[in-house]
Parts: sequence; structure tokens; C-alpha cells
Amino acid sequence: MSRCKKCGFENKEGSKFCGHCGAPLKTRRSGKGIIIGVICIVLAVVGIIVATLFLAGRSQQRDTEQTEKMAEESDQKEATEEKKVEDADNMVDDQKEEIAQKDTEPPIFPKRIWDYDGTIYTSYDIQHTDWTSLDGDYHDTFIVYQDNIYLRKTNSADNATRVLIRRDMTGKETVIAEDVNPLYDLVIYEEHLYYVALDNSMQSEGKIVDLSDLSVADSEDYQIKAADANTWILCGIKGEESGQLFQCDSGFKNIKELDISKDTFMGICDGKIYFQTKEDREYNVQIYDINSGNITSVLKCRDDPAVLCGGDLFYAEKSSNGTTLHRSKVSSNVSANGYRYEYGYDYALFFIDVYMEGRFCETGDKVYVTGFKKGSEKNSREMIALDWQSGAYEFIGTWTDTES
Repeated sequence: MSRCKKCGFENKEGSKFCGHCGAPLKTRRSGKGIIIGVICIVLAVVGIIVATLFLAGRSQQRDTEQTEKMAEESDQKEATEEKKVEDADNMVDDQKEEIAQKDTEPPIFPKRIWDYDGTIYTSYDIQHTDWTSLDGDYHDTFIVYQDNIYLRKTNSADNATRVLIRRDMTGKETVIAEDVNPLYDLVIYEEHLYYVALDNSMQSEGKIVDLSDLSVADSEDYQIKAADANTWILCGIKGEESGQLFQCDSGFKNIKELDISKDTFMGICDGKIYFQTKEDREYNVQIYDINSGNITSVLKCRDDPAVLCGGDLFYAEKSSNGTTLHRSKVSSNVSANGYRYEYGYDYALFFIDVYMEGRFCETGDKVYVTGFKKGSEKNSREMIALDWQSGAYEFIGTWTDTES
């Protein structure tokens, strides 16, 4: 029952108004409603906490992503800077290597045949289309360098010295010196020309010419006989050193005596000195390794000496039908059994008696070879141009060799 507080009337349980006076009645809240209310409050609190944690997590995630992005951008910037530094270092290294390569370019040695700008120049007295035979000592060597020809001419029949001249491509000549010893070749290195002079007492002395102004000064008393990129072979020209061979670094540095005879010396290639000795009719070509000091025999041939040209060895086998000319490249590496050949070519030169003691001359893909002209006087020579790839050859011309 529910008692009305205004009039005291007993009303039925659950009534909202008094049945006697009509006054509103107070109803009791059930425990179930309280429980539901409490649950709602708890859920609301939990929701607020979850939302707060979620928003905090999103904020932290955004902060982490931003931090990672900034770190990545920093790494990229650092990598870019490192790449710039690396590129700069590489450029410096390339420049140093280019300078080093320029510094180690070997000297330029004279030849009797030069292929220059489409024209063949020669000191041989040969008449051939597109060939220019130089005046003066036709049997002498010369150098074509930067649109000029450097060569020696005879002073007179009774004079032991030669005149050193520079001739441009129009034929204009300039005298550089008149005291040149004809027994030693001219050499050009780093814009300077080296030659051996004869003084008033007919003693040899080294000279150097500055090619920018053609001024002449004293130089070391050696002839630069041969060279590769790093090593020079010198020949003494004065006193007790006259005729003795030496090796040194580029520019006459660290000169050391060689235990090799000038008469047996052939040349130098890839840090290896070639020389050949003769016993009876057999020639023995040997290699002296500058780095190890080892001497190794690489070739034996009979009757005629071998020739070193363009870094390759040439040797001949002769018969009544002509010459078989062999060309081999010695490997840069040595095995337990000695050196091997990287390649070899055989050229059948029919009816040509190759003069192996004459100078071979390589220009481009051709090797110019001299031979004895059959059926002619003793000193008659003939020349062929041999394509060292295909083995084809053509006849160039003849002349009389006054050196023989």
C-alpha cells in the first residue's frame, strides 16, 4: 500500500495519485533501476577513458610518424651530402689519375717511317704515292711531333757532326743546333727534345732543347735508349760509363746500372727488358724482369736475330721460296714453366728475303719490313707493308742502303 502524505488515505501499490484527494504520490525506485544507472555511469566513464587513450595514441602515432619522417629526411639529406663529398673525392682521384697518367707517358722515340695526318713521311729514299721522302741523311731517324718534323742533316762530307733542324709542314726549316752526334738518336719527352752533342774536343755530352723557344741547355750525360710507362733505359755517353746500360725512373730519377750489354739489348715492354745473345748460329732471346730480377729465356731462333717491335717478337724462317715471318706476344705473367705467348701469327712472305737486322717500323695496323732485293746489287733493299692482322702485304719501293 502507498499512504498519501496529505490526507493519509491508503492507496494501492503503484498508484501515482491519491484516490481520495488527488495529490501525487512518491514512488520507490527499484534496485534494478539503480543498478542500470550505475552501469550507465560506469560505461560513460569507461568510454571517456577509452576515447582519451585513443586520442592520446593517435597523437603519439602522429608524433612518431613525424619524428620518423624528420629522421628519414635527415638521413636523405646526410646521404646526399655524403654523395656530394664522394663525387668530389672521385673527381679529385680521377684528376690525380689523369695527371699521373700524363706524368708517366713514355718518351717519343724516332723512327724512319711516320704516318702523320694521312701522309707517310720517311727517311728512306723511296718514291711512292702519298709518301714524302725527307732530304738530308735519308738513312737517319726523325720525329714528327705537333705539326713539326725534327731531324738531322749532314753539315758536310768531312764533318762528323750533324745539324738539328725543325721543319714545319710547309717545308720551312729552323736550325736548332749544329753539334749533334749522329751516333745517338733524338728523343722527345714532356715538350723537350734530348740529343747528344759533340764538344770541341769531340767528347759526347747530353743536351736538352725547350721546344717552346728552341733554347738549348746542358742535360744528363746519357742517351735515352728505350722506355715504357715507368722505366727508362739509358746508355752512358761519357768516360767509364760510355756504352754501359742503366735503368731509371722517368726523368732520370734513381739511376741504377744494368748488367746487360748494349750490343744484346732489344727493348723494354711492360717492365721487362728484352735482350738476345748469340752462340754459333743460334740466337737466344731473354727477358729480365725489373721487379723480380729474374732472367728467363723465351725464344730461340737460328741464322737471323729476332726483332722486338710494338711489344711483339718477330723472328724468321727462310727458304728458297721466301720467308715465313713469325710474330708472338709474350704474356705479362710468368708461370712455373716460364713465359707463355698470348697469341702468335705466321706470315708467308713469298720471294721476300727479310732483312732481320734492319729496323721494323709499326704504324697503325701495318708493320713496314725491309728485305734484300734479289737479283740486284748487294746493297739494294726493298720494302713491304705488312698488315699484321690479315697477313696481306704490298710492295712499297726500293732503295740503296748506304749504311751497309
